[in-house]
Amino acid sequence: MSITLLLDAGSRIIEFIYKPLGYNFIWRHPLLKIRKPFCLASISTSNLIFDYWDGGWDEVFPTGLPCTYKGADFGMLGELIVSSWHCVIEEDAPDEVCAHLWTDTIRAPFRFHKWLTLRKDEKTLYIREIVKNRSKEYFEFLWLHHPLLKLLPRARVEIPGEEFLVEPRQCKLLEPGGPYRWPIARDKTGNDIDLRVLPPTNEAWELLYFTRLKDGYYKVFYPDLKIGFSLFFPKEVFKFLWMALLNGGEHNYPWYGSTYAIGLYPATGYPFILTEAIKEGVVSKLGPNESLEVELKASIITEE
Repeated sequence: MSITLLLDAGSRIIEFIYKPLGYNFIWRHPLLKIRKPFCLASISTSNLIFDYWDGGWDEVFPTGLPCTYKGADFGMLGELIVSSWHCVIEEDAPDEVCAHLWTDTIRAPFRFHKWLTLRKDEKTLYIREIVKNRSKEYFEFLWLHHPLLKLLPRARVEIPGEEFLVEPRQCKLLEPGGPYRWPIARDKTGNDIDLRVLPPTNEAWELLYFTRLKDGYYKVFYPDLKIGFSLFFPKEVFKFLWMALLNGGEHNYPWYGSTYAIGLYPATGYPFILTEAIKEGVVSKLGPNESLEVELKASIITEE
């Protein structure tokens, strides 16, 4: 396997490739191009951010949608998505390669360190990450790993979820609200839909929040290719999982009906606006000089 990332665009992973097939699991917008973000801190509107974002695996911090917190305006998908990262290669051996990345956010008082490791004869990307609050104040935040994967016919999804909610501001197909018992949701005509088998027959532009997980992982399998993608994450930190089901259901800029993707995002809270998550009490917090360390594993599956 191989990966490609953009240091000057949030360390976004734009290629997660299974070499025997040359297949990239990451969804990329067919109409947009890679551009270096012009704004160092945050971009306030969706139109602006999508001038510079064309899909990939990002990290979202400290909010999903724009809000004001502690006197700072945070934009669409937060700060990390437009940040520049430093990088050194700490290991470059025949059996292992390890890159150390780090950056400081500008408006939030945080430092991120990230180690990405690939090992010979393994189809796994190992991610170790440390986030530190460098200030003398408590700081609340939403933090997501945000991989957007291609949505192919007959894709199958495995999620150890128990209950989920449907975000009322992003639900073209499904009835909003809940909680629903995984894997069955209800569409707006009253019919049940099994979300383990995708895509649905109708256009969809949905966002789900899994509020109860049995374990910290998910898998997406593509039977026609006989390969899949899995992500394991620490459930004690990423207590929730967001699911974005994008089946051509959004028209006009920047999507133009051309987005067929599934996003499964380990998250520290919900909903997608930090100030709302604070009101709901579903958010993470670090005190002065406190830090948080996590490890994730993203793997290519070659058997169901």
